[in-house]
Amino acid sequence: MLCYLQAYAVWQGLAKDVTEKIVDGADCEVNQPPPVVARLDIKTPNRPFGWVVVDFIIPLPLTMASDQYVLMAVCHLTGWAKMIPLPDKHASTVWVAMN
Repeated sequence: MLCYLQAYAVWQGLAKDVTEKIVDGADCEVNQPPPVVARLDIKTPNRPFGWVVVDFIIPLPLTMASDQYVLMAVCHLTGWAKMIPLPDKHASTVWVAMN
């Protein structure tokens, strides 16, 4: 380890510093607990539009048609996206826009 480090850096007391770090081992990655990795189950839809994600893009400047919100729908399988301008984000307005 010392020979490897000396190929890249040299300072007075290098051998002593390296020996102390190796013996102490406090900063060594070996002494650290392994990182916690969350397992994600990635699911793929089995048909187009089997899984559509809908969200709002807000707030936007008011348009001449009095629309201030954009409803965006994206199919997870195909990547197809549709954006619908809306005057408000009430459930009844979204229902009419989606049907």
